[in-house]
Amino acid sequence: MAQQQADVHALVVGRAVAQLRRRRGWSQRELSSRASVKQSLLCRLELGRARPAPFTSQQLAELLGFSPDALTRVVDDALDRTERALAVVSKRQERQALLAAFAVCGLAGLKGLVEVAVAAALSEEEHP
Repeated sequence: MAQQQADVHALVVGRAVAQLRRRRGWSQRELSSRASVKQSLLCRLELGRARPAPFTSQQLAELLGFSPDALTRVVDDALDRTERALAVVSKRQERQALLAAFAVCGLAGLKGLVEVAVAAALSEEEHP
């Protein structure tokens, strides 16, 4: 259960970084160069397959125009939105819905929902 939650969290962080990068008009290569990380690491991070070190998270947040705390709020908000949407669909408790959806469709199946949740959370953070 803890591993699944960590996987979903990594996916949300990755989708947030990808959306913010695209909003700036940067390629993965450009952001990875600015952050002094390998492009392959950034790619895996954006896909939710890697978790950045704390320093890398801070560096990425700042390069993308967010404080680390603001990016954490966006990620938490996107996770909450994802869980609420899944709870409505499955009529289960929020945490149970997230885990049930993960079990049924896997991490890849959650990507679309997470993408929408991240976009909504970013929009709200930028225009409170």
